[in-house]
Parts: sequence; structure tokens; C-alpha cells
Amino acid sequence: MDASLHPSALGVLVATPATLRGLLGGLPDDLVAAPGSEGWSPKDVVAHLLSLNGPTLVDRVRPMIEQNHPPIPSVDEHAVLERSGLRALTPDALLDEFARQREDAVAWLR
Repeated sequence: MDASLHPSALGVLVATPATLRGLLGGLPDDLVAAPGSEGWSPKDVVAHLLSLNGPTLVDRVRPMIEQNHPPIPSVDEHAVLERSGLRALTPDALLDEFARQREDAVAWLR
């Protein structure tokens, strides 16, 4: 079984923290924390991505790499986000932590 990750997928994973920082980093915190019409703010989206880093990127991808036909665990993404406490962090702290965790995840994937 070829368990390699397509280079373009790895490129997206690598680029996402800088892309998010470029979009949100210079904006006032209150603007980044303001929810849109669907109820989520840009800050919520970053917290969501960060809260699911372990349960999805690692816990779902590892079995895909190690097994031919792995079961993919279900994740209650809203519950994970609520339990994480990440919404209490500042946008900059979220972006910093997301970049750090993504760097670790990409190193693991490579």
C-alpha cells in the first residue's frame, strides 16, 4: 500500500497557518471575534480547526496510513470545540498555537 501524502495536500497543510494569519492577523480582535450570519466568527473557525487537530488530523489519518481499510472514528466537532476552551484565547494566541500544532502534524506526516 502506498501511504504517501500527495504533495499538493501537504502544501495546503503547510500553507494554512500563514494563510489564516495573513487574512486575520492584522484585523482588530473584536472584528475577528464577531460572528457572521451563520453564527461563527473567524476566531471560532480557527479555534475549531485547532480543536480538531488531534481528533481528525492524527486520529483519523494515522489509521489510514497504517491500515488498508481502517474504521474512521466519528467526532462530535461541536462538543470537542466546547470542551477545548479555545474560544477563550485571543485570535493571535489561536493563530500561534495553530501554527505550532500544524508544524508538528506536518513533520509527523512527512
